[in-house]
Amino acid sequence: LISNKLLPAIIEKKISLPIAPHILTRSKQFITLLSSAKVSKASAYQKLWPSVMEDDKDIQEIAHEYNLIIEDDQSFLDEIIVQVLKENVDKVKAYHKGKKGLLGFFMGQIMKKAQGKADPKTLNQKIITALEKVS
Repeated sequence: LISNKLLPAIIEKKISLPIAPHILTRSKQFITLLSSAKVSKASAYQKLWPSVMEDDKDIQEIAHEYNLIIEDDQSFLDEIIVQVLKENVDKVKAYHKGKKGLLGFFMGQIMKKAQGKADPKTLNQKIITALEKVS
């Protein structure tokens, strides 16, 4: 995070050293939020990281505003999984014929529909279980 995101942003924005305390505070909040697994890393880097350098708000607050917090109850995924599998019957058949790489396709489609609220580990297991039930 420091070498790939923070330092390039400091150089790009020509921020003088020492780094302003609010940037360090929000960087720490960002790391803490990522570590908590309450947001997906992709969503965090895409939507939250720019706020670390530009916004004065608390990172957790921004994550809530963007609706990025992963819900504890993942049962809402069941309906989305069924929908995606029904929309992609040909890919389900291909998966059953051995194209296991399609699991990533299903993950992507469901993550889009879940709008970043899905826990990737839980989702992965739910998709595998659903695919085992569908033939």
